[in-house]
Amino acid sequence: MQLNGTEIVFSPSDFTQFLDSPFASWMDRFCLHKPEVKKLKDPRSDLFETLSKNGIQHEIKIKDLLISECFEVKIIEGDSFEDKYQNTILALKKGYDVIYQAHLKKDNLIGASDFLIKKRARVI
Repeated sequence: MQLNGTEIVFSPSDFTQFLDSPFASWMDRFCLHKPEVKKLKDPRSDLFETLSKNGIQHEIKIKDLLISECFEVKIIEGDSFEDKYQNTILALKKGYDVIYQAHLKKDNLIGASDFLIKKRARVI
């Protein structure tokens, strides 16, 4: 959940958070408007940090495997979400086989995809 001017922008994780705990989602929104209020550290955060690091290492292995298999892989980079979104759009237009760390948005929903893989037409 982010504040873009006066508009709140949501990610898929925000919807998951709401389904798991509407109160936690409300608190995230409250802290968005009142940044001086400090959130308590989730005791599970150490586990999630470890899982996240392992997930990133796994993604990198998959990316390297795709490159070694001669897929044309575009790695999305940028200084901000908007930069990464614009670079994703350019990569889509150029027709890369795989886009790694694609950033997408629609209205007030934003998100990042580990991999976007082009679906090829089947020749019979």
